[in-house]
Amino acid sequence: MGNTDLVSGSDCRTWKFLDDIMLLWTHGETSFKTFLEQLNQFRVVQFTWSISDKRVTFLDVGITLENNTLTSSIHIKPTNHMQYLHYSSSHPYDTKKAIPFSRALRGQRLNSTTSAAETYNQRLLEAIQLKLPF
Repeated sequence: MGNTDLVSGSDCRTWKFLDDIMLLWTHGETSFKTFLEQLNQFRVVQFTWSISDKRVTFLDVGITLENNTLTSSIHIKPTNHMQYLHYSSSHPYDTKKAIPFSRALRGQRLNSTTSAAETYNQRLLEAIQLKLPF
């Protein structure tokens, strides 16, 4: 994930990953909407956006501002039913073993608070238990 200055001469911060861009704008909502409308006039690509002064989702991470502190948690889209590989599938054992481990490790890395990590781990455990033979 790169950090680039998309708006030259500006003091706003940008992060991008493939086709996703997160922008922290410091010049007010009105000037930001004007900037986005001008950006969409190029017609090469159409940008969509969400504006919030409390919470934003970038990639699969929810970033929240509370008491001047940024916290992060895994954002799970409503369409994600957390359907992982069934234990009785014909995949190698190491593959089946790695899925819960990698998902739990992802939860540790992306959740900045204990409560967010516990909520994610509980949901992950419920999803994985449905796929186990015992």
